[in-house]
Amino acid sequence: MCRGDTFSAGELGDLWGHPILRNILQRLILVGDANTVLAGYPDKKGNVLRNHAGEIEPMRAADVVRIAHPLDLLKRKDWHAWQRECFAAERVQPFKQVFREVYVPTATETGKAHESRRYEGHQINPRQALALLGSRNWIVRGDEGVQRAFHKERLTASLEFAESFNTPAEVEGLTLRALRFYCRGRAETRSDRGCASGGFQRVDARSGPRGFGGPPGRR
Repeated sequence: MCRGDTFSAGELGDLWGHPILRNILQRLILVGDANTVLAGYPDKKGNVLRNHAGEIEPMRAADVVRIAHPLDLLKRKDWHAWQRECFAAERVQPFKQVFREVYVPTATETGKAHESRRYEGHQINPRQALALLGSRNWIVRGDEGVQRAFHKERLTASLEFAESFNTPAEVEGLTLRALRFYCRGRAETRSDRGCASGGFQRVDARSGPRGFGGPPGRR
């Protein structure tokens, strides 16, 4: 979902033939890669998509789809309808999709897509936070902070701290400074916004209520 991998209608039909994959796919919303008007849960051997109102949309051989990111549903302006239908159907998704957290630029961040300081001053436990970030492919780079490269999008996210360190053992606590995004030579895309939202989600989880700290003066 976060990578935006696509597959054709024919490939979807092939995946549908696998019982384990079918059980996963039928609980996930797919959208057209080029046209997000096409959206729904795959049904009937993977040949159609069923939307939140129960309406069926046949898939053409030329259609290319991907697993919908909540940003796609936000753009369609019917995210709430998908959430309502999922709740009413008591559908348990294989991972958080419909009820996934989404982070969009705040008013002060508009026009500053490369940087966010919304978590500036929050303090975190270095051992726990960096271990969890590492499990999500973030890499500690000492004075440069913690970074993650999104190779497909040619994007690098960098989480910077007020303190410099080489290992978590060198400091008792870390103070967040900024979350920066570096794009290599092209304009921002939908995938970039998905990566940015994922980056905020990771930081929010690390500076949240699970013992990772809080704003200045509160640990």
